[in-house]
Amino acid sequence: GRGDSTLNRTAHVLWAHKAAQRPDIATVLLQALLELNPEHKGTTNELDLGLKAVIDAGQDAAALQFLADLLVKNQGTLKAAAFNSVWDAILSGRSENLSAWIVDWLLAGKPALGFALTEVLRRQERDEVTLEVDRPGLPATAPELGYLARKAVGWFMMQPRLATGLLVAILGVCDQATARNVAGLLAHPILRNYPEMREALSQLPKDDPAKPWVDAALAENERYLNALKAMPDIPELTPADQHRRIQHLHHVDQMQAAHKAARAQSVFFNLVHHSTMLYGIRSLIYVEDLDGGPRRPMEMELGTHSVTMTLPRLDMLDPIGLQLMLVRFRGE
Repeated sequence: GRGDSTLNRTAHVLWAHKAAQRPDIATVLLQALLELNPEHKGTTNELDLGLKAVIDAGQDAAALQFLADLLVKNQGTLKAAAFNSVWDAILSGRSENLSAWIVDWLLAGKPALGFALTEVLRRQERDEVTLEVDRPGLPATAPELGYLARKAVGWFMMQPRLATGLLVAILGVCDQATARNVAGLLAHPILRNYPEMREALSQLPKDDPAKPWVDAALAENERYLNALKAMPDIPELTPADQHRRIQHLHHVDQMQAAHKAARAQSVFFNLVHHSTMLYGIRSLIYVEDLDGGPRRPMEMELGTHSVTMTLPRLDMLDPIGLQLMLVRFRGE
């Protein structure tokens, strides 16, 4: 309709004309763009470029506040991934701004913003990037710090480096009563699910205010791990072969579905010829030169590509209990 066309041109103007990036004009344009239809990909693409231009003009806060309002308004129909240019600018910008954005969106308590954070920051976790939390920028009151800690655990359980960084930062600025609760979250569920985080936590500087509480969490986790090692084997708790087979088939189905979805979302998959090789370590094709002549063979060695991810331990031992805890933290 005419309204959709107008919004598309408005989003285009936002990045195509420098004058539109002035704070007074950008505010009016962004207010109008809150009415966009998220199903119109052309408009969201234009808006992505427009918001990137607004951020480059030094208006990070205005762009992120607009995105927060837009995602909350269109929860379930608009994904954060539609604004890759914006996130590239935020993630490559100053660490203080990145930290402030994460804290603000967690404190907002909106599920749409929590899902957006996990989606955008997945790459940071995959690349093992440690978040540098701006401690002076954290909330000043104990209730807010405790709330932030629970939100960090609830939304970043699959991103343990990010969750751990936020909890340690909170431990460095909070009072003792709050620190006791936050250190408890660090011991369980973070360290109980991801004992590999012990190495990073043990390297915390001795003069860091969070050090005593981190050491207490590490000691509690050590007691837990020792108790696990002391337990004898209990044959009655070993899953039956049939149950293991069912679980294996379920896992295979999940991986096949993920593989199919990845192909559907791939930009390159439909641009190149592809074939399935049943065996061998190289491929051989025959190409024909532009000037004619016989076709010549071209051999290509095959390589490997792999991606690893770590799942919470309790996802296997007590998946329902883990999910209930995360739902409670996310929804409070």
